[in-house]
Amino acid sequence: MLSSIIHIESSNKKNKSFGTGFIIDCDQDGSYVLTCQHVLDEVETAMVEEQSVEIVASSDFLDMAVIYVKTLREPPLPLQLASCNNQNVHAFGFASFSRDLVQKKEIQATLFEEVIELHSKVDDSFYVVRRIKANEDYTFERGNSGAPLLCKRTGAVIAMISNKEGSNIAYAIEIASLQEIWKNLKLLRLQEGNLHKHQAFYEKIDDFIGEVEENFEQRKNAILTSRTQLNDMNQLQKEIHSLKTGFQEASKFKYYLGGIASMLLILSLYYFFTDSVQYRPHNYKIIKIPVDDVLNIREHQGIGYQVIGTIPYNGNNIAVIHCEENDSGQEWCKITYGNITGWVSSKYIEKEPEIKYDITPEKKNYFRTIANNAFLQFTYPLSAKQGEVIPLSIHLQNLGAYAKRGDVTLSFPQRPQLEYQKVYSDFENITHYKVNDIIYNNHKDQNKSMHAIHPSIEANKMKWDNEEQHIFGLAIKAPKNLEIFRIKVRASLTLQRPIPNKGTLDQQAFFSKEIRIKLTK
Repeated sequence: MLSSIIHIESSNKKNKSFGTGFIIDCDQDGSYVLTCQHVLDEVETAMVEEQSVEIVASSDFLDMAVIYVKTLREPPLPLQLASCNNQNVHAFGFASFSRDLVQKKEIQATLFEEVIELHSKVDDSFYVVRRIKANEDYTFERGNSGAPLLCKRTGAVIAMISNKEGSNIAYAIEIASLQEIWKNLKLLRLQEGNLHKHQAFYEKIDDFIGEVEENFEQRKNAILTSRTQLNDMNQLQKEIHSLKTGFQEASKFKYYLGGIASMLLILSLYYFFTDSVQYRPHNYKIIKIPVDDVLNIREHQGIGYQVIGTIPYNGNNIAVIHCEENDSGQEWCKITYGNITGWVSSKYIEKEPEIKYDITPEKKNYFRTIANNAFLQFTYPLSAKQGEVIPLSIHLQNLGAYAKRGDVTLSFPQRPQLEYQKVYSDFENITHYKVNDIIYNNHKDQNKSMHAIHPSIEANKMKWDNEEQHIFGLAIKAPKNLEIFRIKVRASLTLQRPIPNKGTLDQQAFFSKEIRIKLTK
């Protein structure tokens, strides 16, 4: 493995700059090496083992570059898209030994759980970096840029060191960003050593499939019961619709009022027995930030501290932990945004209206709503054990006119490694979007394609007639490292008919409903 980690220097002997690279692929004539773009900038004319190099792909924004070195033949390092489930990591990079000598050193380190998203101010581009801390007796040094960061559990590269903060903190670019600059990278190379594949999980593992089928069989009756309940509700909806269309007929007017009164009574009893709660973990939004600008999240209270993340000008879902004045008398708030916890000035955030949820997860195992002439039901368990296979189902029905397209989306803001099996579907397509994948989107306010910041599963079908309905079910393995499993659900019948019509905005500017499942060990 060590022979695949390469020293990059300048062909100009007066230029003492150097860095690290590592082999990610090869052919019969040479090897492809990944390093940082700023390493190539500093050495000016790069050289590896006294040979000149060819730049194959590069990005100043991502600070990544792929170079080709002829006659260099060493085995490529395995690359891993999935996060390391163990915080123990190590890196191998070059550092100065003396005035004219360098040494290849191991750096044992700890991987922080936080995921930092670095966004462009020009467009919606972003990439993900991870923060790491050198263990005792180890340090990060000049020349470590471009060094591979390996998960000790799998032995695969999960990121590349790009810069450091002092001698014991460094930042590493997740290896998934490599796909953005080098489309010719062999996909199989990215999957070697990956314990949690991002597509078709456990398709060939008989035990897992058997567990899924057995578990779903227990839930099949619940889904069929759900269909019966929906049919009953649909019948009531048809009657109300019929009464509405005959509103001007006096003979039906009293029945119309009676139907409305009955529905109000049913809803009143429903809210009473479901014991609605106010749930507001994310109830602040950004204000006073110019369009296309960002609000910096800082390590401590004050503009002099390091920026550890950003929030876009139209950001919301910001959880405020507490606020306090700094030494200058200015109020700063400690917040959580996504996976980042830090400080922002209180003058740039304000509280959002509280959202009333009509379903209490501790008491119900489904979410139902009607909006924009569409009906949505999401069925989920009350709780589950970590690592247990749990069934989910989602049902969408058109209650209005013909629609060109219908879709439902489940997104997972905690960015878990999705292990699931499709069990039933009468939708036309089901797509699994991984982090950094380009999402299909033609929202009127977003005319560019965008990259996914959370994993998601989308089911869709073209052409939905009035009263048409579809359902899909999947069995998903509950993450082992979470106590609360968060799932955001939304649907639409064409972009003009989203459902739900209130809640928190997702990445594509649609309202979504967040479901929470309690997980126990």
